[in-house]
Amino acid sequence: MTPYQQGIESFKKRDYHSALSHFNDAIGKEPKNAMAWYNLGLTHYMLGDRRNAQKSYSRCTGLDPSNISAWNNMGIIHHEAGQITDALRCFDRVTSLDPSDMEAWFNKGNIYLKLGRADDALSVFDRILGTNSQDVEALYCKANALYDLGRAEEADQVYNEAQSMSQSSSVEDSIIDATLVRIEELFEDQSRVDDTTWVDVGSKFYIEGDRKRALACFNRALEMNPRNIDAMFAKGNTLVALRRWDEALRFYDQALKSQPNRADIWFNRGIILFNKRRFPEARQSYEKAISLDAKKSEAWYNLGVVEKIQGNTQQAVTCYLKVIALQPNNALAWFNLANAYAALGQNKKAVGAYEEANKRDPKNPEYLYNEGVLYYEHNKVKHAIKCFDRALRTDPGYRPAWDAKKLAETALHEEKRSIFSIR
Repeated sequence: MTPYQQGIESFKKRDYHSALSHFNDAIGKEPKNAMAWYNLGLTHYMLGDRRNAQKSYSRCTGLDPSNISAWNNMGIIHHEAGQITDALRCFDRVTSLDPSDMEAWFNKGNIYLKLGRADDALSVFDRILGTNSQDVEALYCKANALYDLGRAEEADQVYNEAQSMSQSSSVEDSIIDATLVRIEELFEDQSRVDDTTWVDVGSKFYIEGDRKRALACFNRALEMNPRNIDAMFAKGNTLVALRRWDEALRFYDQALKSQPNRADIWFNRGIILFNKRRFPEARQSYEKAISLDAKKSEAWYNLGVVEKIQGNTQQAVTCYLKVIALQPNNALAWFNLANAYAALGQNKKAVGAYEEANKRDPKNPEYLYNEGVLYYEHNKVKHAIKCFDRALRTDPGYRPAWDAKKLAETALHEEKRSIFSIR
């Protein structure tokens, strides 16, 4: 048996340390074996080593640019790290290689929502729903995009439709649960199939994008051991990923009865309440998470988003500054800080924050575009045009910058003509 085959066998048995050693041996003998690099990345991920997983996936795609799974997994890791533009680039590659990959389209839609590109997000979720009108997750996200666009009445209709579909998911769940019985039969040693085994299997399904089977695995783990903390949080996270908000909220509220001082439970509860547009309650959950873990940067970030939505812009600034103190390279925090400063009329600080965002994520044209818009709104047209040009050098296909530049150049031409006429 070759080292590569030994690695595959060890991985199947969830002996990830042995798998790591075998895949490294395989690469030592065949450094251009793209699948060995891919499986090495998957093994690193299962061991919690995101950095080396990313490096391995990158080597894989360098050797085999058509490896969709590697691009997808690389996008997931970038997204987890807050490297939104890099994540979007990876998911773009997935959808260009396989336009029918709805999971990648879904991930792109969520990134567009985070970037404030609600129109693009709406287009993506409509595309997904055109393929499967029963996709509850896509319906929830479409509702969020509509809310962001100010189309509240339409958003409420879509949200209610998603809620109705969520309540009828038990039949499908039972079908999935039946398939897990067959999966269990595949284990060589039935005596070793315990709650941790199901957590491992569920984690693999989750990584592969099969969230519903992942959920069924975590349910099986909790049936065996209701106190398995890993299974508890994995189930909660999966319910959130599936946008089954009401079920997730009930689950977290129940978990808090036995684990009231877990910041991550309060944080996830805040995410659910935010997506249900229950902003005051979401704020309370984020504040509770922060009181338990003042260094939880994602809670500070989400609290800032809530404060901004509710018109508490100065408080939002405070939150984003906290995020930046904890994560100086968080480009999105700099970007949102810039937008908050702009809303407060603190234009010099806003420009500085846009530039900081651009330094940390120079592949994203959004930051320079917004800086240009700020200049334009304050009649600094030449500065605006320079920003739009810089945005277009970053991404020549970024349509908003082209349109804004054309508008600014027209305004500049009219200004010059007016000055000439006055003379």
